[in-house]
Amino acid sequence: MATIYCPNCGSPVMLRGDGWECGWCGDFGDISSLSRPEREKLRAELAAEVLEQGVVSIVEGVQARYGESDETLTLSCKLALYGMTEALIPEERQTPRNLHLLKAFFERHTFCTAAEVLGAAQSGEAAFGDMFSLTGERLGSFWAELPPEDLRGGWLDTVVDGLSAVEGVFTGEEGLKQRLLAILEDTRRRGHK
Repeated sequence: MATIYCPNCGSPVMLRGDGWECGWCGDFGDISSLSRPEREKLRAELAAEVLEQGVVSIVEGVQARYGESDETLTLSCKLALYGMTEALIPEERQTPRNLHLLKAFFERHTFCTAAEVLGAAQSGEAAFGDMFSLTGERLGSFWAELPPEDLRGGWLDTVVDGLSAVEGVFTGEEGLKQRLLAILEDTRRRGHK
């Protein structure tokens, strides 16, 4: 975790819920009372945690449905890469903050590189889009091949929750999970593949 410093004396502070407290000078306050750089460190760390938890949710969901194997881990990583590249296709989302987040993530998880993800996004096509596309216009083979009974499974909620977290970290959008589930259900109901 990033070290956050007291705005009064510069000593490291303890974070407690929505506040902080300095053990050295006794100063305390809400997170909003910290300096802007300190608040930005906290935001960046929170984003990194959400990204990592999203990828873990994808892995757990896919493994719950298909079992634990190298193949399901690879499938999970491809789905996570799809979510990252899909979110970063618009040039305005290729911000220094998002690029830093990508680099930090792939320093810890080496199944890909930040440059590869960014390159795919800059090409205008999401990585593994044929397999994982989930838009009103296009349904990737992974989703299209699901039997109808899988549309309301706990594993699917876990996967879509993870995918929406991964995309949401880069887009800033909320409510992605409900939108993605609605697209999947609507597209499947209409019989489009």
